[in-house]
Amino acid sequence: MKKIYSTLAALGLAATMQAQIIVFVQQPPGLSGSYAFTWADPAGGWGTADLNDPLNAITGTAAFVDDGSAADSLGCDTLVNGASVAGKIAVCYRGTCNFSLKALMAQNEGAIGCVIINNAPGGPVGMGAGTYGADVTIPTVMISQDAGADLQSEIEAGNVVMFIGAINGAFTNNLSVYKADPLLARSTAYPAALCSNATEFNVFSLGVGSQLRNDRSSWVTLSAEVTNGGSLYNQTSAGVDIIAGDSIFIDLPEVQPIGV
Repeated sequence: MKKIYSTLAALGLAATMQAQIIVFVQQPPGLSGSYAFTWADPAGGWGTADLNDPLNAITGTAAFVDDGSAADSLGCDTLVNGASVAGKIAVCYRGTCNFSLKALMAQNEGAIGCVIINNAPGGPVGMGAGTYGADVTIPTVMISQDAGADLQSEIEAGNVVMFIGAINGAFTNNLSVYKADPLLARSTAYPAALCSNATEFNVFSLGVGSQLRNDRSSWVTLSAEVTNGGSLYNQTSAGVDIIAGDSIFIDLPEVQPIGV
């Protein structure tokens, strides 16, 4: 008889135990979420603050730069719309000049951050400090060409609000489960004492949804379900109260052997 086993180990919820830098669109709702990015890391010669420190995070409305050129908002020259980017997160496109000059032009007009949109397909690329990197102090990131296309019309309308920085302490009532926290058996392993080969033993992978947290959350619960054409296991823990910056360890019952 083929048997399917799944070991459901205890899962720990680690809250604000490690920094996590994100570029997160808060508004508008239809585009809300995290976006893939690269950033101007001070370890690479930039004068920017370390975004791993939550105190260096920024939140602001995104606004395209205009340097008076015919090309797409490159930001390689002194901006002619400085008043439009002052106090906001300046947005420009990759191309023509180095990344640090774009960020510096935005910084000179009072921008609190700079987002550079890649001008080529694929993900954002690493950004060298270039000539002016040491002079750039505002958070500077790059997002993909596709992400820029999705956001373009809403940025132009002044509707995009972005968060850039470490998630720790940024949002209320958040929880986190890091990838390394759940204790799961390897999908390729099987107990030789119970089956003759791997076809007689399968391990269900358990996906754990995650959010990140800031302040106190009352009655936090952890739920896990194993399915295989139907629900084979469905458990929810008792509620636990957790304080900001603390961690909890929640133990769920093990999944029993299921005969198939």
